[in-house]
Amino acid sequence: MARKFCLCLLNLRIWLLRFGASGDNVVENAGLLCDNTLEIEEYERCCVITTATRFPYDGFNHGSQNSQLKNLDWDVIIVDEASMIMLPMMAFILHQSPDTQFIIAGDPFQIEPIVFAEEWKGENIYSMIRLNSFDPILQQNAIIPHQYDIHNLTTQYRSIPSLGHVFSNFAYENRLTHFRKKEERRVLKLDNLELKPINIIRFPSNKLETLYRPQRLNGSHFHIYSALLTAELTKYLVEQIFKNHIQTEKKNKAVAYRHYLPIQSTGANGR
Repeated sequence: MARKFCLCLLNLRIWLLRFGASGDNVVENAGLLCDNTLEIEEYERCCVITTATRFPYDGFNHGSQNSQLKNLDWDVIIVDEASMIMLPMMAFILHQSPDTQFIIAGDPFQIEPIVFAEEWKGENIYSMIRLNSFDPILQQNAIIPHQYDIHNLTTQYRSIPSLGHVFSNFAYENRLTHFRKKEERRVLKLDNLELKPINIIRFPSNKLETLYRPQRLNGSHFHIYSALLTAELTKYLVEQIFKNHIQTEKKNKAVAYRHYLPIQSTGANGR
């Protein structure tokens, strides 16, 4: 989000803060990063971008109690990617700021929070208020305990239409529209492989074979064979992109430049 602000707006240092570490060079170079040494009272107005995890314990003014994130008097709190925030964390944020306007942004069909307690698995803000459909009528009849204002954002920007139609049909009741056009699809040229807009790569799974067996590590699933396949596929794609796209483009530029040189030389001699 901080990166989006940097690319779209000016004079950000007057009011925008990115609290905590960021691996984005755009945000770092903009001078927006801050930590708990910041004197927050020096700002007449500000927008602080951080993570939900920091809200209960972190803050400004060298850890001053009154300057902790949870104790500041916020006008608006926007929680993005809400489906991935565990319910106790979301409940704490809501109860800690009863006089604040909240905007909960996210997708009930996206990734659920990773939790260890069995009672919390599959639970987030959407399951709590029973928001599990993009049908406006079902939403108003099902959500509890209040008739919250719900704004469905039905335009997807990430995928080309051929891929967007797939998850629109299977997950979103065919309600999505697609911002990108079919003509925007970039053709990837691979030797001996004819690609389609959607390609399915199958791999074996066998509970009795270590290489093919689905496994878990610290609560997360992994599959050794699919990891190796992904690494080899990535290596192959890099080689093919360099050969059929980058290298070819360089050759085309070199040929064009070679034709340009005699004209340039003639012009120089003429002067």
